[in-house]
Amino acid sequence: MKIGISSLCFLRRPLDNIIKIMIEESPLWEVVDEGAHVLNRERIRKLKKTGLEFTVHGRFSDVNTATIMSDLRKAFLKIYKKSIKNAYLLDARIWVLHAGIKSPLGFFYPELERKMNLEFVKELARYAYDLGVTIAVENMIEPGLIRKISEMKEFLSNIGLESVKACIDIGHFFIVEKNAFERIGVLRDQIVLFHLHDNDGVNDSHLGIGKGLINWDKLLDLISEIHFRGNLILEMYSVEDARDSLRMLLRKYYKKR
Repeated sequence: MKIGISSLCFLRRPLDNIIKIMIEESPLWEVVDEGAHVLNRERIRKLKKTGLEFTVHGRFSDVNTATIMSDLRKAFLKIYKKSIKNAYLLDARIWVLHAGIKSPLGFFYPELERKMNLEFVKELARYAYDLGVTIAVENMIEPGLIRKISEMKEFLSNIGLESVKACIDIGHFFIVEKNAFERIGVLRDQIVLFHLHDNDGVNDSHLGIGKGLINWDKLLDLISEIHFRGNLILEMYSVEDARDSLRMLLRKYYKKR
């Protein structure tokens, strides 16, 4: 199991300006392919020279895998596939996806919305498989289509492809299902990544570990019980929170071993 940091905490700064800091802070980073961190060939070249290990978080602003509109679907597919290709070029083998957001039109066609979401992700999965990239579908909060662990399990079952796994976002999980971490166990063989951040159970505030109401001891016990061997990514808005959380997590985890 490896512990890393999301570039989300630096999203207001251009990715090129934080590479030296990335090298100093952690050997594992999740690059948010968004805003000032959008990947391109030059940035990929610079990142690969660092020798760091990476995962990539796909675009999430103004895109939707569950869109019913055919013109938007084509545009979104192009955006997502470019991001997956960039993950491949970066030698990142995990690409995180927000799969499906409820739309105003989807209110009138909820079954069609879910069907289109499934077909969209299957198409991405076939593309990712050919590149050796695993899509990690992230559990969401409202207005996401996949919020509960039971919904994630059903979605992955319906996808039925080895190139699609789960990314369990603990902040989102806590808002939806509180501290009932035992529910995560049903996905033990399908989880490749955890996103870790804290909150008050209402607001998705991406706080540092211990600054909210999440029972971290209970979560770490669960992670040990399911023999998780993937990545733990600290996904905070503040770099100070990410640094403090990394130290705290290392102390808590190794104390429990």
